[in-house]
Amino acid sequence: MMDIINRIKQELTKNGTEDVYSAFDAIPVSSKGNFFTIIGFRNFESLTPIYSQYTIYIPFRAELEITVTAPKNVTMEEIYNYYEIKIGKIIDSICGLTNNICRMSVKPDNSINGFILSVGLSLEGMKKIERETEI
Repeated sequence: MMDIINRIKQELTKNGTEDVYSAFDAIPVSSKGNFFTIIGFRNFESLTPIYSQYTIYIPFRAELEITVTAPKNVTMEEIYNYYEIKIGKIIDSICGLTNNICRMSVKPDNSINGFILSVGLSLEGMKKIERETEI
């Protein structure tokens, strides 16, 4: 799971999305700024591995959860556009991952004085692990 989160974080950051965090980090929300993205999982299912002579392929299904937090001066349209341009297009372009949006919502959050866009993506992919050879 962390490999996938780190890969997505790396691609988003490389393509200009700032302040991207893992749902599993220990950084307090108060130090993440006004406009930030958190990537985590709602569920993860590893399927039966496929073995070849030199490689193990592990298919998986998961629901990725992406949360974008924005200050109140940002409109709902702006936060949706931000997701589409800065996040959605990048995730669609990551090789080896198939994804579909399964849910999306925006809600105000008075505790942070802002809005939270929550997106659930159903993912399918394959983890490839090279097998060690005996000498």
